[in-house]
Amino acid sequence: DLEVLGLELLNGRGLANSDQVGTPLVAVVDDAFVREYFGGEPAVGRVIRYPWRGAPDIQIVGVVSNVIHGDVTELPEPTVWVPFGQMGMGALDHAFVLAAGHRSGDTGNAAPETILRQISQEVLAAGPGWAISDQLTFAQRLSESLAEHRLITLLLSLFAGVTLVLGSVGIYGVVSYAVRSRMREFGVRKALGAADQTILRQVFGSGLRLVLPGTALGLLLTAPAGSMVREFMFNVGTADPVTLFLVPTVLLTAGVLAAFLPARRATRVDAMTVLRDE
Repeated sequence: DLEVLGLELLNGRGLANSDQVGTPLVAVVDDAFVREYFGGEPAVGRVIRYPWRGAPDIQIVGVVSNVIHGDVTELPEPTVWVPFGQMGMGALDHAFVLAAGHRSGDTGNAAPETILRQISQEVLAAGPGWAISDQLTFAQRLSESLAEHRLITLLLSLFAGVTLVLGSVGIYGVVSYAVRSRMREFGVRKALGAADQTILRQVFGSGLRLVLPGTALGLLLTAPAGSMVREFMFNVGTADPVTLFLVPTVLLTAGVLAAFLPARRATRVDAMTVLRDE
């Protein structure tokens, strides 16, 4: 069932219940198959065969959208779908069953565990020689496929967080040292009538001058660096506008906060104390 598989019919028809043993062999292929073997030309009506001598002709009756069978970060592989009814029971030593969680007449959606239990009962009732293994819901299978990438993303996020903290501490240290070395200057300025806002702008400006060039350089290096992590990304481009907006915002915010305390300290300089020290 194309709906259960989550496939979109692009051309022709899907597999039908009438495709049984004794009827002409048919198959449905995906768009990746058409592009790989037919160069994107119309595929409905063409004939394919299994890769062994004497294999019968199989007519393509439909083309569907691509599907990813394993790792979601991999490119779709050419796939051929054939009707179960034309294979015969002796042709299968194993099968992968995908079922939707809704039946006609149901008043609501059953829990995934209940659906798996119902499928197991139906399969075991088909015959004593059947066995069941690897029962997973779609969410569990998707999580299993993404486990390695989530671990890598978590580690990269931790390293990025540590780098952000170290960078913020470094900015704070540099700006704080610059403020301490200019305390007398700030005291003299205040004694001569300089406003706190003026001193605050000066200290803030020196802090931002440390952050803005690094942020701009990081944005310029986004494209070459993005190609290195492209294989770990899914449904997010290396030029994702949300990411490109949030990351500089976080960095600038960290720089502003790192410069805030030294700037605040500079505005609290006692002009009389500085003059007496002079």
